[in-house]
Amino acid sequence: GHLSPLLFILFVNSITKWITKAKLLLFADDIKIFLKIDNLNQCHILQSELDIFASWTYSIGLSLNLSKCHVMSFSRQRSPIHHNYSLNGTSLNRVFLYKDLGIHYSPSLNFEHHIKVTVCKALKVLGFIKRNTNQFSSARCLCTLYFSLVRSILEYGVVVWHPYLAKDELRLERVQNRFLSYIAYIMKIPHPTHDYSLIRSSLGIPMLSTRRQDADKRFITSLLSGIIDAPDLLSKICFRIP
Repeated sequence: GHLSPLLFILFVNSITKWITKAKLLLFADDIKIFLKIDNLNQCHILQSELDIFASWTYSIGLSLNLSKCHVMSFSRQRSPIHHNYSLNGTSLNRVFLYKDLGIHYSPSLNFEHHIKVTVCKALKVLGFIKRNTNQFSSARCLCTLYFSLVRSILEYGVVVWHPYLAKDELRLERVQNRFLSYIAYIMKIPHPTHDYSLIRSSLGIPMLSTRRQDADKRFITSLLSGIIDAPDLLSKICFRIP
């Protein structure tokens, strides 16, 4: 019924009263339980929290799909602590690459794999557009298709995985450059070889790196002004008043 989502949220949110030593992230029916691990004792604390979580799910009649329950450790140490965790007596599978809400995560939080997957997906969609629009004569129409179908892929969740390596930035920019080269050919826009600045200027399309910087600025502004309600993130911002 219409109340089902609300009742489910009320049930799930009650877990915050049970899990007190570890931290929680909740989204719909997805729950992440995590804790900073520096020693074996903290591993035992996390396992204890998992046991409490299992008891809580049993008490409200909520079944767990253990095939979708995984363990992942985030660290840049050469030899991080890898403890075997379990739920309801079943050992949890440890993964070293995981896709969550459309973004691929690795233990080192290096998003190179995510960028490769994103570029590959965007190029496939761009190829589809090019194969089906070679008779188009409207730059506005072509740009709209690119913005909605390709650029949206390249910018999904970009505040999370904003690249910091030049090679990754170039990999993303090359996708847009392929579109610029294509639309310049269709619209007969003259431009020097491998110089896309004139095309961007003519069509009013900024570089992807510029748009990523703008997205970061909007995010910080929204966080500071309270539009984004994320007190944990806000607490990590240090202000320096001269």
